[in-house]
Amino acid sequence: MDEDDIISWQEFVDDPSVSLNTRRIRKMVIRQLAKANGFESPTLLLDKIRLDKDKSNTDPDKVTPYRASRKYIFGSLAPEQEKCGKEAKDW
Repeated sequence: MDEDDIISWQEFVDDPSVSLNTRRIRKMVIRQLAKANGFESPTLLLDKIRLDKDKSNTDPDKVTPYRASRKYIFGSLAPEQEKCGKEAKDW
């Protein structure tokens, strides 16, 4: 990953090149992502992801961007789709 292409979550949610409504939605989603994963702030979630980077992928406690996103989506937004597995009817 190109380090020059990485911005902080604060820069992402406060990006002046997008509308105020988009910034509000980004902030809400990032906060909900952190909370769905048991963290009080996005910074704490990202710190955990960085700390877990070198853990084995087979470690069930490892937090990765994929696992955190999946927990948010299937835990908050579409829990019924998780139960359906690959046979989701509405997809």
